[in-house]
Amino acid sequence: MKIEGFTKETISAILEYIYTGKCQNLSDLAESILPAADQFMLPELKCMCAVEISAKLSPENVVDFLKLADLYSLVDLKFKCSQMISSQPRKIARDNLRGLAISNVDLFLEVFARNLGLEEGSSS
Repeated sequence: MKIEGFTKETISAILEYIYTGKCQNLSDLAESILPAADQFMLPELKCMCAVEISAKLSPENVVDFLKLADLYSLVDLKFKCSQMISSQPRKIARDNLRGLAISNVDLFLEVFARNLGLEEGSSS
């Protein structure tokens, strides 16, 4: 069987998880394992990846991780990214936010609507 689109390390980590329930290289490979965990419908592994990614969250990578969280429906990670963006807006590179606004305007607006209390269901 040929599995395309993933590195050997990623496939090895996925197989290790399937057979043992553990993933030794998760902290190093979380971003590359996440798409495979999603594709192979391994929700617990997706959650484990989200926890590892969350631990690496910084102003330098928060926009990239927000996009990952949105793409793979990681609600908790998405919320943490949104919180970081709202609590440290001056530390987030302007180019990163501008890029988000251009590449995914809906996500950009969602983050800032939440931060301003303008999301659906919030009362004035």
